[in-house]
Amino acid sequence: MNTDTTKKSCGYNSYKRTRYFHGMLLTERDFQEEQIYHQEKRRLLNRMLHGWGVVCGLGLKPTKPESSKIIVSPGMALDCHGNEIVVCNDFEIDLKKLPDLCPEPGKGEKYPCAERQTGDCKYYIGIKYTEAPTDPVPVYLPGGNCEEKTCEYSRVREGFCVKLFKSPPCHAVLPKTGLIENILNCTKGDASNEDKLKCVKKVLDDFLASFCDQPYPCHVCCCDGEPYVILGSIDFTSTKCVVTSIKQEMIRINDGRRYVRTPMLWDFFFASFSPQTSQFLDNPFVLICRALGLLDGQLEKIMGAPAVSGRVDTVNKMTSVNRMSEEQARVEIAKQDLVYNKTVTLTAATAANMAGRAVSLEKIDPKTRVDLVTDKTGKVLFYMPAEEAAGRVDISGLRKEMDAKIAEIQKKNAADLKAMEAAYQKKLAEVNKTVREMKAKINK
Repeated sequence: MNTDTTKKSCGYNSYKRTRYFHGMLLTERDFQEEQIYHQEKRRLLNRMLHGWGVVCGLGLKPTKPESSKIIVSPGMALDCHGNEIVVCNDFEIDLKKLPDLCPEPGKGEKYPCAERQTGDCKYYIGIKYTEAPTDPVPVYLPGGNCEEKTCEYSRVREGFCVKLFKSPPCHAVLPKTGLIENILNCTKGDASNEDKLKCVKKVLDDFLASFCDQPYPCHVCCCDGEPYVILGSIDFTSTKCVVTSIKQEMIRINDGRRYVRTPMLWDFFFASFSPQTSQFLDNPFVLICRALGLLDGQLEKIMGAPAVSGRVDTVNKMTSVNRMSEEQARVEIAKQDLVYNKTVTLTAATAANMAGRAVSLEKIDPKTRVDLVTDKTGKVLFYMPAEEAAGRVDISGLRKEMDAKIAEIQKKNAADLKAMEAAYQKKLAEVNKTVREMKAKINK
């Protein structure tokens, strides 16, 4: 073993593991220290990497039918010393038997603790790690005879204890105030803007000195006494601090409870709001590879797409530059997987709309009829002057003509309806006048 430390500065911690060698006399101390080493290292990792609190499960619920008992459901927790607290089955606690609570009196009996039936009746339920020796075996003493035997426990069994508290014995060590709260405090009051800015600058300087220039502190146990993990609270205010039948509304599972932030916790959290997010977290390669595959497919389409001219008169370009006939030019355009979409009249608005979608668009006089050439997705690639084919109908002009006739008919119908209504009102007025005259004669 190299033990040369003359050229470097070294330090050692309290963790020691057993170093075995041939001819070593092994005693119980060697085996115990071997176990202690691995136990303490595991607790160190639990404490520093995971923290403390409930890992999963450990719910609180009343019994069915309701009684003075409360049930702790299976689950796991880590205390602030790094111990694992594991509950494998439902564990019942009879609250009447706990010394800190007042049981319900029997018939004819007085309340056993009437003086405590006032004030706050809420209790926190805590659980802590414990262990006990088990499995005794006989010990054979080398100096004694065959009849001289004694027994020792050969195993240590891990378990847990549940206790009630008036206030949580463990708490998270957090700063009293944070950066945002301190900055907001600077902006309050009647101080001048200059003083407020100075206050904000001082807060920022102090924060930079403590948060940015100081190392992240190691976790220390924050328990005053035994390291219990709080599972929730139970409130006996409705029963005046007397233990009767436990109801679900008396239990508050999130009161004082603290969770260990494990990956499984975040997985459950995101899955509760969005199962798709949970599936992505389960295997992020599926979504990423699918997105990359779609991108690769789009790139392949772009690279394999035929080159398209952006000139206005593409046919004229092919005939003049490539010395093609007009028929050959149109055949070549068809080979490029292009589509004649429709024939439109280029108004100023239509031209502006096409300019935003076309690959290249040269200026052309408005009100010129053009054939739009698109790809299969409908994207305008270019346009060229339309051929004035015989019998071609200007649909836009016909539509305008039809709209004008419809408007004229609607206007005429409205005028006729108005005249009819006026005649009806006139006739009604004459009838009313006649009725009044007849009533007057009758009254006389």
